Amino acid sequence: MISPRGAAARHLGRALLVIGATVVGGFASTVSRPLAAQSVTAGEARSIAGRITRPDASGDRPVAGAWVTLHRVGPDAAGPVDSMRTGADGRYAFRYRATGDTLAVYFVSTNRGGVNYFTPPVRERVVRDGVAELMVYDTSSAPLPIAVRGRHVIVTSS
Repeated sequence: MISPRGAAARHLGRALLVIGATVVGGFASTVSRPLAAQSVTAGEARSIAGRITRPDASGDRPVAGAWVTLHRVGPDAAGPVDSMRTGADGRYAFRYRATGDTLAVYFVSTNRGGVNYFTPPVRERVVRDGVAELMVYDTSSAPLPIAVRGRHVIVTSS
């Protein structure tokens, strides 16, 4: 029997696999080589490093202290690998080892104001800047006037 916590972890893994498959499908054309054609060895040392920024009137500003998560999605398993906070300069750097199926892809995510942001999936040994950079936007700090215009009650017979 699977515990409720184990069941939740299994559902999260499946959800990430679906998200990962969507990300892979959505970004496959932007990767320099087709993902299936890249040479990958399980267990090899890898790294991905980038920066989280947000637009500002004076240019792009670093987002310090943002949670950044490294994810792995493959045909055998999916889930978060590691996480960290960005530095004062908005930078993050993960070092990890490729595991499991060699078709797995890795990507980084962050969240700002309830919106999730993802890098394209990567399989290269070393990824620096470029695709590893994420720009986040402030979508929730400005007050929005909300007014009730009506109330509706629906009554049905059973």
